[in-house]
Amino acid sequence: MKLLHPWLGLILASLLVVLSAGCPSAPPPSSEGVVVPPLPKIEGTAYTVQSGDTLYSIARRHGVDWREILDANPTVNLLHPRAGQVIMVPEVKPGVPSVAPTTPPPAKNPGHPGPLPAEDSFVWPIRGQILSRFRQPVSWRMDEPNQGLDIRAAPGQVVVAAKSGLVNTFTRVYGFGKVVTLQHQDGTLTFYGHLADILVTHGTWVKQGEVIATAGSSGLSSGTELHFRIWRGEQFVDPLPVLTR
Repeated sequence: MKLLHPWLGLILASLLVVLSAGCPSAPPPSSEGVVVPPLPKIEGTAYTVQSGDTLYSIARRHGVDWREILDANPTVNLLHPRAGQVIMVPEVKPGVPSVAPTTPPPAKNPGHPGPLPAEDSFVWPIRGQILSRFRQPVSWRMDEPNQGLDIRAAPGQVVVAAKSGLVNTFTRVYGFGKVVTLQHQDGTLTFYGHLADILVTHGTWVKQGEVIATAGSSGLSSGTELHFRIWRGEQFVDPLPVLTR
């Protein structure tokens, strides 16, 4: 069995188009002739976006909720902030603890000798809100059709193997950041992207349901999430109908 699946070399770079829109200089009157009051002034600190920053990493660094940063910058698309862009980071409210505390990652999975037989079905690699479904256009990938599922995750949430397989690890795949792929004995392959910590070793085998990584926001993501794909035959397939428990 080859260690690397041939389709991995076909991943193309995707760029996010940063949109901006001007704000009206004065609030418009409502239909009843009552002037809408302006938005309250937000106290905060000007921050210059650095290369590699994400909305979540900026929020975590400053100890604020990422939604507060979005609210403070209503005319800026912050899913993938542009390096050099100056944004407003709201002040931390007194008495409110950091919204993104740091916690140590789970222990590394040493893996198993293989090969391990593939199960008949796939299990969910993570549980969370589905942000984008199969074939649905994805804004942070230039509205290209999704080839899998994007699943919202909490920082540090563990990702498990959908099926027993051979581990391939990648520390930097453009667009998807840290990636693990698993090659399964039935000829299928699963892909796990936007990871924070990879907890398995390249070339080992893992069993279905075992921890392989923690969810993150590496690559071009909309925040902490998992990008999950299934490759079968010569094409990607919709994971939803085949994912079970």
